[in-house]
Amino acid sequence: MRSSSRDLLFFAVILIIFVVFGYALYADLTARIEKTDGEPIGELIQKRRVAQRQYDGQVIWQTIPERSIVYVNDSIYTGVNSEAWIDLDDGTRINLDEETLIKLVRTGRGLGLDFKHGGVSKMTSGREEEKDTGFQITSGDVVLSLGKANAVFRRGASSDDFTVDVVQGEAILEKRGMRVAVAENEQASVNAGTAAPDIRKVRFSPTGGGGLVLSREKTVAHTLSWQTSEPMEVVLELARNTTFSLGFVRYTTRDTAMTLNMSEGNWYWRLRDPGGNLSRTERTLILPIQEVQPLSPERGARITYLRKLPLVTIQWSGDDSANSYTLEISRNADFSDGVFNLRSRVNSIAIDALPQGTYWWRVQAHYAAAPQDPPACPPSYFVIEQVDSAPPIEVSQTGTISTLQLESEQVAVSWRGNPEYAQYRVELAKTSDFSTPVYSENTTANFSRLRSDLPEDTYHWRVTALDAQGTVLARSPGAVVEVRSPRPVILVTPGADAALVSDGESLRVNFSWNDPNRANKARFELANDASFLALQRNLVINGNTQGITLPPGEYFWRVTVLNAGGAPAADTASRKFFISATLPSPVLRTPAPGTVVDMRLQNSIRFSWDRVPRANAYRISLYQYTGNALQKRSEDRVEGTDFVFTRLHYLDRGRFMWEVEALLLENAKIRTTSNPARSDFSVLLPELKKAAIVSPQVIYVD
Repeated sequence: MRSSSRDLLFFAVILIIFVVFGYALYADLTARIEKTDGEPIGELIQKRRVAQRQYDGQVIWQTIPERSIVYVNDSIYTGVNSEAWIDLDDGTRINLDEETLIKLVRTGRGLGLDFKHGGVSKMTSGREEEKDTGFQITSGDVVLSLGKANAVFRRGASSDDFTVDVVQGEAILEKRGMRVAVAENEQASVNAGTAAPDIRKVRFSPTGGGGLVLSREKTVAHTLSWQTSEPMEVVLELARNTTFSLGFVRYTTRDTAMTLNMSEGNWYWRLRDPGGNLSRTERTLILPIQEVQPLSPERGARITYLRKLPLVTIQWSGDDSANSYTLEISRNADFSDGVFNLRSRVNSIAIDALPQGTYWWRVQAHYAAAPQDPPACPPSYFVIEQVDSAPPIEVSQTGTISTLQLESEQVAVSWRGNPEYAQYRVELAKTSDFSTPVYSENTTANFSRLRSDLPEDTYHWRVTALDAQGTVLARSPGAVVEVRSPRPVILVTPGADAALVSDGESLRVNFSWNDPNRANKARFELANDASFLALQRNLVINGNTQGITLPPGEYFWRVTVLNAGGAPAADTASRKFFISATLPSPVLRTPAPGTVVDMRLQNSIRFSWDRVPRANAYRISLYQYTGNALQKRSEDRVEGTDFVFTRLHYLDRGRFMWEVEALLLENAKIRTTSNPARSDFSVLLPELKKAAIVSPQVIYVD
C-alpha cells in the first residue's frame, strides 16, 4: 500500500506539534528553576512538611524550600498536615494553615493576596514600625483591608463563604460595595445568602492550647483555654477537619479551660454559646517526636592525626518531623567553653578545624512553629590527638586471581586512604622481604591496578605513604596476591542429572553458572548427546545466565570461559539433565473412599489403582489420622497397579489415608512424579479381652 502526499503532510504536522509542545514543556521546566525576572516581595522563612510554589505564567508546581524568595503573582500551596510562614517586605507576616492556597499580588494600595481556600492569619512581623501597609485580601467579591490590624481569616468551599476574626486593630470588610468596619475582638462573616457582612462582638475567644504540641507519646493530656466577656456556659466542639463536616465531639462547661487526651494529628476546636454563636476556629497539632541520640564519633572515641587536622564527621539520629538541628561543640562538659554552634537541616556535620583536645558535643532538634523546642540530646565526647608517627596503612587482602582477570586490566589492590598523605608508592615483589622487586609505581589514589602481563606466581605487595616532598610517613604490612591459570566455571542450575517436569509441550529452563575468573564472557553449548555433536545451541554469553525454552527430552550442556580474543581460556564444565512431561495422577480403586476394613476376617489389605501411561513404577504411602494430624506408617515402591499390605502390626483401629504417586524411572532414578492421588478408609479390629489370673491366686504372703 502506498502513502499519499496528504498522509505524509498529516504526519509532518503531528511531528511539528509534538516538537513544539515538547520544547514548551522543557522551557517551562527550566524557567521555573531559574526565575529571575519577577518582582521579589518577601521570603518564605519556615515551613513544616509540604509547601509548593507555582510561578506566574507556569503550569508546574515545585516544592519550595525554606529561606526562598517569593515573587509577585506567586501561588503558594500547603499540603495536608503542613504549614508555611511568609515574611513580606512591608513588614507583614502571613501564616498559612494546612491545605491552603493563596496568590501573592500587588494591589493599588500595597501588597496583598488572592485567597483561594484554607486558613490564613496575618500579623505584623516586627521588622518595621507598625504602620498601615494597605494589606488587602481578596476572595471572590469579598475584599478585606487589614491596614495595621492583625486577623485570622478562613474561607469555605465558596468564595462567598468568608470569616474574619480581628485580633488587634481594625479592618474593613467589603462585599459588592457594602463596607463595614470590624473592630478588635469582633468577628465578621459573609456567605452567598447575605448582601452585607454580618458583624458581631466576640463574647469568647480561644486564648491557649492552639498551635503545635510536641510529644514523645502518641496521646497527650493537653489543656485548651479561652476567655469570655462574662461568666457563661459554652460548648467546646472538637473535630478532625476545618469545616467540622466529618463529625465532631462536644463538651459543655462553665469553665474557661479543659484538659483532654488528644491523639496525634490535627485537631480543630471552637466554642459555641447558648445562642449558637461561634468563636474563631483554632488548630492544635499533636506532633509525636523522637529523641535525638548521638551516633558518631562514639563516646570517648580517639581520633588521631599526624600533621593535617582530621575531618571529623559528627552524626546523630534524626527525626523526620524536625526542621533543623543545632550542633554545639565545647571544650568542657558544661558547654561553657563553646567552640562551634552550627545549624544543619540534616543529621550530620563534617568539621576539619578541630585541633587536638577533648570535645563535648550535643544536638538540639528544632520544629517549625513549636513554642519551645525539646532539650538537647545527652552529651557525648571524643578526643583528637596529634601523633608523632602515622599508624600502619590498612590494606585489603586480594587473594587469588587468574591471568584472565589480569587481561581485563580491572584487577587492583587497594588500601585505606588518608587525606594527610600526598601520594603512595606501591611495590610488588616475589619475596616477602621485597629483595626481588617486580615493579613499583606512585599514585595519589588509594588503589593500583595490577599489570596485565604478570605470569603465574605468588607475589608480595605493600604500600608506602609519602608527603609532597617524598618523605616516608607510613608503610603497610606486606600482603600476598596469587596469580593462577584460569579455572573452569562452576555450573549452578540445572543441577547434575536434574529431572525437570513440563506441564505442557515445553519448559523454560534457566541456566546459570559462576565464573571464578570474573571474566563474564563464556561459550554456552547445549546438545542432545554427551559428545556435543548434535548442538542445539552454541552461544557466546556476556554474563553468567541464559534462559531457553525446550521440549521434553535428555540434554547435555557445558560452559567454557573465553579470553578477550574469544579463545577458550579454561577447561570446560558440563552436565546432563532431563525434561519430562507431567504424569497424570492415578485413579484409585480399592479400598473405596470411606470403606470400613474388618480385620477380624482377614490378615491383609489389598490396594489397587488404574495404570498411568508412561509410568513404570508407583509409590504407595499409608498414613493414620492422629487427631487433626497425619502420621506416616509405611511407604513402598511397586511396579504393578496393586499392592497387598500384610504388616498388620502397623495398624490400629481408626481412620487411615492412602496415596499413590505415578513414577517414571530411568536407571533406578526418578525422572518424573505425578501429583498424588489420595483416599481414606477405616480399620475395624477385634476387641481384646483383659487377661484374668487363675492360679496361683495368692502370690505373696507376709
